[in-house]
Amino acid sequence: MQKAIIIYIALLALRTIELQAQVIEKIWERFYRSAPDSSTIDDYCRGFVPLSDGGYLVSAAYQNRYGWYSWIFRADFDGEIVWEDRYPPESPRNRGYLLRYNEDECLLMSSCLVDGRTQAHLTCISNEGDVPWERTYPCEVGDVPLGVLVLQDGTIFLETYRASRDSSERYVITLIDQSGFEFDSRAYGHYFSLGGCQIEPDRIVLASTVQVDRYHNAPAVFVVNSHGDSLDYRTFPAQLYLHNFGVSQLYDGNLLIYGVYGEILYSYFIKLNRNCQMIWSAYYDNVRYSYFNDLANLSDDRIVFAGNNIGSRAWIGEINPWGEFACDQSDSGLGWGYFCKIRVIDDDNVIVSGITLPRPDMHQDDSYNRNIWVARYSIPRLSVRNTIPYLTENYIFRPFPNPFNSNIYIPIEIFSDCNPSLQISDESGRNILFLPSEVLQTGKYTYYWEFSELPSGAYFFHYFNGRSIIAYKILKTK
Repeated sequence: MQKAIIIYIALLALRTIELQAQVIEKIWERFYRSAPDSSTIDDYCRGFVPLSDGGYLVSAAYQNRYGWYSWIFRADFDGEIVWEDRYPPESPRNRGYLLRYNEDECLLMSSCLVDGRTQAHLTCISNEGDVPWERTYPCEVGDVPLGVLVLQDGTIFLETYRASRDSSERYVITLIDQSGFEFDSRAYGHYFSLGGCQIEPDRIVLASTVQVDRYHNAPAVFVVNSHGDSLDYRTFPAQLYLHNFGVSQLYDGNLLIYGVYGEILYSYFIKLNRNCQMIWSAYYDNVRYSYFNDLANLSDDRIVFAGNNIGSRAWIGEINPWGEFACDQSDSGLGWGYFCKIRVIDDDNVIVSGITLPRPDMHQDDSYNRNIWVARYSIPRLSVRNTIPYLTENYIFRPFPNPFNSNIYIPIEIFSDCNPSLQISDESGRNILFLPSEVLQTGKYTYYWEFSELPSGAYFFHYFNGRSIIAYKILKTK
């Protein structure tokens, strides 16, 4: 029978672990102006696709006194533009988002106005700039095209949000074949996707945000098959002003959803297993005005992210599989900026894209004109950590004995009052034991568990104190 007992004990010897400084190295960077004249007001990096030859495709939107324009270009390995196309405000390819379709082609998703209605538009563009096909897809009044997901068999999910308040089905997926023709559609309830990933041939996980009350939103995922039929739907604890940005599948098969919450933009991660059950969550309320725009997986235990943080500075870094910051670095580009997309080149290098502009105090003529920013970084290989560097209000010691036979002890030291929760799960993410939050005053504690009836194998201990998370792998033997 499982038992959980908290025992107050005397001070234990504190063991510290020296961590070597980890440095993210910028290899090179390139800046691109979306328009040569001074009429440019603003621009945004809408899409970024690395190519096998070391070059890349970029889509952006810029605005001048005539309206919004789209700009697509291909750069070679050295960052020099090979070809480019610009689309005027009346073009259906205006303000498009670019993503990889297959080895030789990309998809540009955009919107256009037809008889006062916003219509979704897809353009298939080859790596050489040719256009094999393009199609416009009718929408209802008030519909907003959200994004595109390409499945393994080439089927395209075109995602649309119905803004009309009298509609009970707010989120629509239009199924499109490899020639761009619509062949089916599905409508869902009052939730909508903000990106997704295909984890199995007939299982697609889509990230979502659900409004709980006037001020609180909950992160959520819903699962559909390749025909768009709903399979599952799960929500997770709500936070103030939370917005879920996306979901990504890791090399180990698990999922990571990410976004921001709070009045001053704190970031969070929630890791799920393949069945969309929560393994752990990490809320970084010690890093203000920051958020993750995109993430990628370097290897089994190396997750890199790109976004921006306090001071309008671009932000790149790495976390380990338990949500610990391994290393991070801010970059200001030409003065201000942020990263939008991150892509993996190899096990040690990534390439990121975003925007940057000079600060107004630099007194430059083009201080309000943004530049497309592409940079390559080398991410250091990190040793396994045993503590979290930003966990300042308490300290958790290693579980002992480890491996264990039936009983295990986990000492902690609390430096300021908090209400931690503790959980033990197996390798599949199934919850074995959970102790809900309770207020603990400053002092030293030991958690003791008896697990004599558990089968042998690996288990994971998770400790969450309301702002940070730490985890240890523990091994049970016979």
